Amino acid sequence: MSKATDSQKLLLGVLVLVLMLFSAYWFGYKNFAEKTEAVRTENDELTRKISDLERKIKNREIYEKENISNNEKTAKELEVFGPGVTPEKSILFFIDMGRENNAEISSINFGDTVPFYQAVWLMGEAGLPFSAYSNTFHISYSTTYEGLKGCIDYIARYPERMTLQSMTAAYHADDGLLTGTLSVVWYSLTGTEKVYTSPEFDDIRYGNKNIFRSGD
Repeated sequence: MSKATDSQKLLLGVLVLVLMLFSAYWFGYKNFAEKTEAVRTENDELTRKISDLERKIKNREIYEKENISNNEKTAKELEVFGPGVTPEKSILFFIDMGRENNAEISSINFGDTVPFYQAVWLMGEAGLPFSAYSNTFHISYSTTYEGLKGCIDYIARYPERMTLQSMTAAYHADDGLLTGTLSVVWYSLTGTEKVYTSPEFDDIRYGNKNIFRSGD
């Protein structure tokens, strides 16, 4: 086998040098450059987070005041919703409404309890989500014009949230009374600290010595 010429040796040396440079770039510089870019990206993200935290710290007092204000507003809104509506509670309400305004409530039609909203993202003091419900009541009444206005005002002033959905009224010239119907929607909210308490009925007699005869 013939010995390599000087030109061949030079060419071989150049080839080895190129391979060394390529290996240094591929396994060294390129890897280093990729890590550098990753670190730069991470630094940029940390810089943004630090700037955001600095801004929040600077405005901390403003945020705390806003949180207090929002909590007070939320508590005020939640305060007008009762913990539940039952037949006995609604009966007592309409009886008291009639007594206060000299109105005769001849019938009450009880509607079902219907859920209409649940705040799964907002928890109450009991650790349960707030769930809102509505009950619709249709009542028949007989009263004067002033008595009807008093009934409407009684509904509006009641501490628990309710709305007058619809109303009918017919005037009777012979006695000057109005007769008609009122449809009242009563709202309630569960998940709060409020606990439902059954109402107490006074002046109601129970039992009869003779169940086949009315009266005392």
